[in-house]
Amino acid sequence: MYKVVILDLDGTLVRTHIDWESIREKIREILGLSKDAPLKPIATTVIKYYSKNEKFSNVMELIESEELRSIESAVCPSEIPELLRKLRECNYRVALVTLRSWRTTEPLLNKAGIQGVFDLIITRDDAADRTSQLLKVMEFFKVRREEILFIGDWVGDVEAGRSAGIKTVIVEGPEVVVDLITNLLANCRHVEG
Repeated sequence: MYKVVILDLDGTLVRTHIDWESIREKIREILGLSKDAPLKPIATTVIKYYSKNEKFSNVMELIESEELRSIESAVCPSEIPELLRKLRECNYRVALVTLRSWRTTEPLLNKAGIQGVFDLIITRDDAADRTSQLLKVMEFFKVRREEILFIGDWVGDVEAGRSAGIKTVIVEGPEVVVDLITNLLANCRHVEG
């Protein structure tokens, strides 16, 4: 039985519209990289490999400005805030991991109506890669790996979950998260009832 549910933000809880490929092209130009230089995940790669580059702060400003811009059109299913609250009422600990900065995470949480529903929030300001973020959550809650469920939305989340040794489920958007949480809550009622 799971005790901790970890959720990614963009693409998992909230749909945001950012043209990451266009941003990658701009970053390659700014940093003088070849057109096929991999930049996935974008902020993690920039921080890991280019933090000493004189244009690093310009690149991070570009990423943050796009993240901030995306908030206006972000969409979160109306059921998600209540479902997250119910998870906590069922004694699940709920954590959020995001490769956004805190500066761009906080207003997105407010827009989605999910501020204040997490026991722990880890942003790229705390750890710039997903595996490190998951390990920080594990350390914070002090639970066994098999008691954690991580819900993300891309192959990098699978790799990070595998590296951290935790069960990982990949979803194709927030609507699937609604179903997953509903199922967790049904099991919770069954166990407690």
